[in-house]
Amino acid sequence: MEKQERTWMYLLNIVACFAVIVLHCCTPAFFSYREGIRWDIANVLQQVFKFAVPCFFMMSGANLLGYYKRYSTKEFYKKRLLRVAVPFVIWSIILYIYSVVKKGIKTDEWNFSIYNFVYLFMNNKINNVYWFFYSIIGLYLLTPVIKEIVKNEKVTKWFLILSFVYLTINPILVNSGIGNYFQLPIISKYLFYYILGYYLLNMTERIYNTTNNIISTSVTTDSEKSKVESKFSENRKKRQLLFITIIGLLSLIALIVLNYCNLYYNNKIVSVLMKTELFGILYYVMIYILFSKIKISNKRVVKILKDISGLSLGIYLIHQPILNIVISVFSLDIYSKVLYFIIPIFLYIFCALITKIIKKIPYLRVIMP
Repeated sequence: MEKQERTWMYLLNIVACFAVIVLHCCTPAFFSYREGIRWDIANVLQQVFKFAVPCFFMMSGANLLGYYKRYSTKEFYKKRLLRVAVPFVIWSIILYIYSVVKKGIKTDEWNFSIYNFVYLFMNNKINNVYWFFYSIIGLYLLTPVIKEIVKNEKVTKWFLILSFVYLTINPILVNSGIGNYFQLPIISKYLFYYILGYYLLNMTERIYNTTNNIISTSVTTDSEKSKVESKFSENRKKRQLLFITIIGLLSLIALIVLNYCNLYYNNKIVSVLMKTELFGILYYVMIYILFSKIKISNKRVVKILKDISGLSLGIYLIHQPILNIVISVFSLDIYSKVLYFIIPIFLYIFCALITKIIKKIPYLRVIMP
């Protein structure tokens, strides 16, 4: 049952990976901040699809923070670092060599040497979208410590509440000019999402199991009472889901409107409100919870989704260089609708095929997660 209940993660993984590609296709237009309908479209796409990375962190936490129930810390490090760190380093080397050759053996920042590679690698200057790997590998290294937090439900709740309040209020204080000297170094938004994903998953499963147990017990004693309790439980869950959906959609609208007003009206209050994580957290949690309600029982569909979702990290590794080549070869304008809506689809499919092929080749498969 546990395995079946978590098959929705395969689907969310695939959608989130595609969302990352959409984001990167419209990022140049979005950060140009040029007034016009094309920027408005880029703004909507950015806000709608920006759930991708937070959901990746939440899924990682949900899957990994309970690792100690399955294997040792040594085995955990071996599994995660071999799967993620090794391909990350190898592709960084490949892209470094490619960039040096493309830019010329000697430029102001690029020159072919071990020192230069280490400098660029340690400062995420080889491929800036690889920032995700630096963050997730850091969380992997801290996972044996973080797991001690999530073992205690009260401590976990306190950490999440404190993080939520801090990530909501601190950016407003800092960017409003008021300032805030009360810093909480342990709190970061990606650590928050990492733990939140684990907490939400376990809370959902616990409620599901408790409800089933209550209903199961009632069936043996009173059939009519069981039906009433079951209906009441289902109605309550529907109301909760509706509330979460409404709050999430309102938060998405807030993100779109705030970015729009910031460009067109340049208002101080708007620019300050843009910095808070409040609206983002509420929107990302909605996406995560809505996907967690998807039940997939068809074994063939589950297998297909599992296979495709297993390509996501490989797609992430190679999609940006390929996107840059496509934009250059076809001279695509950053405001092009083709870049917004067509390229992401073909780029995802192409990168998935490349990843799948490489993963089937002996010895070469080590370069793909």
